[in-house]
Amino acid sequence: MSGVKQPSMTGLRFPTSPKPQTQRWTVQDMPEHRGDCLRTSIAILLGLDRDAVPHFADMPDWWSVMRGFLAERGYTFWDVPATQIMTGRRTLPDHGYIIASGVTERSAAHWRSEEPWALAMREALVEGGTGLIHHAIVMKHDLMGFIDPYPDGNGLRAITHFTFVFQGEPEYA
Repeated sequence: MSGVKQPSMTGLRFPTSPKPQTQRWTVQDMPEHRGDCLRTSIAILLGLDRDAVPHFADMPDWWSVMRGFLAERGYTFWDVPATQIMTGRRTLPDHGYIIASGVTERSAAHWRSEEPWALAMREALVEGGTGLIHHAIVMKHDLMGFIDPYPDGNGLRAITHFTFVFQGEPEYA
């Protein structure tokens, strides 16, 4: 990593007034689609109604669609592997809310279930997935509280990525 300029979070504005709400679809509801925890997490962060946000994860080139949606509202985002935070290579913001993504407790449950959603999920995962259900939640910047859009509200078993949604231009040091 030496020689690579790292962005500074000084002067960036992170969302501070989340609007808690529940996702509309889960993978159990619609096994042929992805759940909409990501769009719901974006809605929570920006204080929007869930249905005012596109279901990014179910679209081709969803990353670009999400970037465009946020840019139209004056925001951008960084996706940061959790290992970079844990090893001190990056830091968390000092205010506001962020998105945390990772593995849920439901990852184990879907391997034991004979429900139609679980069977379809296993088939899709065996064809090229990881075997884990990934989920997005909104966390307070200090990781001391979270808003889970999933109906049970249990959060994550392990965090793999953080997504920082913010306004402002990062400085590079």
